[in-house]
Amino acid sequence: MALLLLIEDEETLRNNTQELLELHGYQCIVAANGNEGVDLAKEFLPDLVICDVLLPGIDGFGLKTVLNDFEPTSNIPFIYLSSKAEREDMRKAMDLGAKDYITKPFKFVEVASSIERILLQKADLHKSIDDHVIKVLVDYIKLAKHECNTPLHAITTLTELLRVKNQSGETIDELAVAIITSSKRLSKTLTNLGELMRLTHYFPMEEYVYKAFNVSDVILITARTNLKINNRLSDLTAEIEQVSSAEFAKEDIATMIDELTDNAVKFSQPLSRITVDFGKADASDQFVLKVHNQLSVATTFTENDIRPFKQHDCTLVRQHGSGLGLYLVSLIVKKYNGKLRVEYTADMGITIVVSLPVGRSNPAHQDNINMVGI
Repeated sequence: MALLLLIEDEETLRNNTQELLELHGYQCIVAANGNEGVDLAKEFLPDLVICDVLLPGIDGFGLKTVLNDFEPTSNIPFIYLSSKAEREDMRKAMDLGAKDYITKPFKFVEVASSIERILLQKADLHKSIDDHVIKVLVDYIKLAKHECNTPLHAITTLTELLRVKNQSGETIDELAVAIITSSKRLSKTLTNLGELMRLTHYFPMEEYVYKAFNVSDVILITARTNLKINNRLSDLTAEIEQVSSAEFAKEDIATMIDELTDNAVKFSQPLSRITVDFGKADASDQFVLKVHNQLSVATTFTENDIRPFKQHDCTLVRQHGSGLGLYLVSLIVKKYNGKLRVEYTADMGITIVVSLPVGRSNPAHQDNINMVGI
């Protein structure tokens, strides 16, 4: 049974409308003024509010404004009943988010019809959201099960081998290293699955409130950290312009660099050069990031091949991981209306090029750009 909140200062109209609503199968609570209406809405969180505009204390427009600013009541559907029939009043009601505006005097059938329509729309919306959430969870569970089973099986098998008696110290060390490697792979897979959910379902760009940060430091620190973990720090060469920005999420930049450098490590041999370049393109409103690594074998890989759980050119190196890395990068690039392309030449190797539009970068840092090299 839907719970309705009726806010009306005229007693006879309030009582008659409440009675008719209850006869139509609704549960109805009432308020005689705006302040009481706010309190009841916050306490009971009704399915729908029916409200007069001219009320003692806070009026109907002020009441809706208060409820809009209170997250639990901000999406409650609203119907105005008012003797004010001016166009500007109706426009104000719609601007505040009201679903309907019915002028007095009215026939109850108008109110009943509006209530039924709005509650049906609300139910359809909730079902659509529920269906979407269930689908997301089912897809996530399938992906997680598939992508986590391989390293988990390796950890289990290697641990059983450790239990075999009379193993040499060298063998035990090798098994321990293999277990650690599989554990890191499992951790990376779970992290990437979480990032996939964040970027595709729950955190659209407009929900972020960005803070200015030093983009260059994040790029350099993340690249160095990843290369150090992979024992490739000495292979890194970087040229990074000093740039601060308030137009990106810090975690997105870190994720992008981590995945790009991880990809460079996978598709190159130790002691071969990995290059990270970042700066503002000449005569362009673009930040350009390039991550380059050398390849000893030709590849046909392009940006069109980037998709989730797809591994490429497995003959080049023995790959480990979910294949999600570059796909996560592509989602981040898309989020900021950027572009990603893959450049390859037989003599130079492969370069992932990311272009991000320059929006409201901190001008204080743009006027004093210098180069940091390794």
